[in-house]
Amino acid sequence: SVLIRGHFDNELWGLACHPNKEKYYTCGQDKVLALWDVTQRSIEKFTTVSESIEVIAISNDGKHLALGSKTGVVYIYDANSLVERSKKTDRKQ
Repeated sequence: SVLIRGHFDNELWGLACHPNKEKYYTCGQDKVLALWDVTQRSIEKFTTVSESIEVIAISNDGKHLALGSKTGVVYIYDANSLVERSKKTDRKQ
């Protein structure tokens, strides 16, 4: 059984607080996107992203996440399920 779970490799880069719930999201160079529960002080859900992420933002309604990578790709994720909905490449970095 898992005793503790968190980010594990290199640096944590992104943090976004949910606008309506006691939850927040983190992402980093370990390619992990995590949803944290503030009251439980633990990860509620997590997934792996295809590359290292350096920035994260959440929509005002709390339904979507935007993740930005160093390679210039912007990913849109569903904030509840942590499933990728779309991605766009705008530049090389």
